[in-house]
Amino acid sequence: MFSENQKISERQMARLLIFDMCGISTLLLPGLLGKMLGTDGVFAILLGAVPVYLFTFLPELLQEKRKNSNTRNGSNTSNISNIGKSYPEILKKQGNGFIRIFVLVVYTVEGILLAGYGLFLLSDLMVSELLKDSSFVLAAVLLMLLCGYGIWQGIEGRARVYEILFWFVFLPLILMLLLATKDVNTIYWTPVMVHSWGNFVKGTAAVVLLYGTMAFVLFLQPYLAENVRVGRTCRKSLCVTVIFNAAIYLITLGIFGSGMLPKMKYPAITLMSMIKLPGGFFERQDAFMVAIWFFTIYAFINTGMFYASDLLKAVWQKEGHQKADGKNEAIQGKADAKSIEKLIIPIVMVLTFAVTLLFYRLPEWKIMFIWIQAIAFLPLTVILPLCIGEISKCREKG
Repeated sequence: MFSENQKISERQMARLLIFDMCGISTLLLPGLLGKMLGTDGVFAILLGAVPVYLFTFLPELLQEKRKNSNTRNGSNTSNISNIGKSYPEILKKQGNGFIRIFVLVVYTVEGILLAGYGLFLLSDLMVSELLKDSSFVLAAVLLMLLCGYGIWQGIEGRARVYEILFWFVFLPLILMLLLATKDVNTIYWTPVMVHSWGNFVKGTAAVVLLYGTMAFVLFLQPYLAENVRVGRTCRKSLCVTVIFNAAIYLITLGIFGSGMLPKMKYPAITLMSMIKLPGGFFERQDAFMVAIWFFTIYAFINTGMFYASDLLKAVWQKEGHQKADGKNEAIQGKADAKSIEKLIIPIVMVLTFAVTLLFYRLPEWKIMFIWIQAIAFLPLTVILPLCIGEISKCREKG
């Protein structure tokens, strides 16, 4: 029997992260890096993982700061887990002031933007690869409703599904990549280090941004089972994602070449449709392989919508006072607070769909979205959490 405590295990967390990062990055990076860097793209994939890898130590750093602070203040170390060592708990210490509300709103907007872009990408993939000549808007509406249903099921329900689907999705992908290696021409991998530093920096930034959902790991702590090693799990998931991205890039580059690769919309999809399975098991092999990216990008959308709704809900919640025994004493909020909370998921769904339509009707906004991500990524993921952690520590000392 499964538990119903809305807690996920370390293995489920790892598979959620791999689904979130692998789908969108393996779909977009071959075309993006092929256009910007050609044969040097694989180096951008490897180098772009470095800052994300360093970021995975941030949850541990914030926890360590809290432990040290509580120990210096004479707190009982056996109750550290109840004092507040995660980023959400640090934010709760800020009360309902400007800092807490600002952070929650900023991350909510980030989640909606990511979900909207993911929904645009998945809808475009469905229309261009499977349901040709179908309505983009209709596909987006149906997918949005499906994603909304996934959010209603909670994070534990989604984690169970992804845990079951993991090998059904990635084993066929691994098999297809192995079959594709026989057609790789390694001459297409050379020459290397022939592009400008400017293009190399842009390519590396694109890699970092496509791992953007890692930023929400800071808010995952309340949903994790006890003794989950957050940083280690993030690093393992990142390494798996980098291996898949590097393999797919080298294989697509080795088959299509640096001249053809930038002209393709989705090189990975094109590659999968070209590979012939022994025995011809599938008449619609392309549909089967698109399903890989359907599930992974669907997970990416769900992640953005889940955190957006969860954080927006936190904006409307008043924090309780803490009793001497460590339990929270509820404060009566506004009369309509709970009714507003019930509308949060539909509101997030509508906003996500609006962002998707914006990208569809005005393609130039996709460039602006990338710039917003580039400008906001470092402050959101590193500087802001560290500053809030220091502010919380200083308030405790005061």
